Amino acid sequence: MYNTLKKLLSVTALATGEAAVCSVIKEMMAPLCNEIYTDPVGNLICLKKSTGEGKQKIMLCAHCDENGFAVTYAENNGILRFDMCGETDLTAAAYGDVVFENGVKGILIPEGTELNARRMHIDIGAKDQKDALKKIKLGDFCAPAHRLIKQCTNVCGTALDGRLACAVLIKTAEALGECKDDIYFVFTGRQTVGFRGACAAVYNVAPHIAINVGLCPEEKCTCGNGAAIKLKDAATVCDRELCFALEDAAKSAKLPYQFEINTKTASEATSLQTTGAGAVVGGVSIPCKRLHTTAELASLKDAEGAMKLLCAYLEGRR
Repeated sequence: MYNTLKKLLSVTALATGEAAVCSVIKEMMAPLCNEIYTDPVGNLICLKKSTGEGKQKIMLCAHCDENGFAVTYAENNGILRFDMCGETDLTAAAYGDVVFENGVKGILIPEGTELNARRMHIDIGAKDQKDALKKIKLGDFCAPAHRLIKQCTNVCGTALDGRLACAVLIKTAEALGECKDDIYFVFTGRQTVGFRGACAAVYNVAPHIAINVGLCPEEKCTCGNGAAIKLKDAATVCDRELCFALEDAAKSAKLPYQFEINTKTASEATSLQTTGAGAVVGGVSIPCKRLHTTAELASLKDAEGAMKLLCAYLEGRR
């Protein structure tokens, strides 16, 4: 799990620029699936076919874009103004390194104590506006520089939200045995700008069942106590029969588990449930401390538990 996560964090990829990380994912998923394609909004869709009778389409999805910033203006002195692209915690990001998708590096500088996008700038070391615009263009994206620290069975770093869930999907595809259903592993884009990728994915796949895999804030869940079965988040109430089925799968596989009742954040589950004809929707989450900061912390045991839970559920369907 750790090595997979490390590979996924080797590139910076924000909304509309997911191709960079999708190319890394595609290389890992190609030997594991029958079909792989990218839809018009940048979702990477990987299908593992079944030969079973009466099969259904089950979609597992995790977003692959990350939070960051978009450049809106270059001042005469060369500093860059920006707008938010996602929900980066600016307190944690202040005075930290940022990396543009083209490799240019800078530092996020606050201008006083009130931390918001209007009172901060990015310094890339440009001497003036002309010099700045040689290095980047207006509209270019950047994100807090990736870091990843392994602390016993935990990982701490940047952009775990999304990338760790993607690692769970990849490891699930590796470990998954025979299933009666067609399994779609969907790595969605544009989650950070309003769940747009998930909406398109539901139209493209038309799943009977959709399970969102992601990170959830450590509120009612605790890092290290197992994967969390989502019951509710700020925008979704999950299908109760699917929640029961996931719980039964955890019990039969003798996996530790907990329940997510999250009132702080929404997830792609809401788009999976309400787009097109909709789907039976559930979620499997990895508890995370300091979500959306540059020091997110999650348990590798919880991530591996999420993978085992998904396998137990999918392989146990009859």
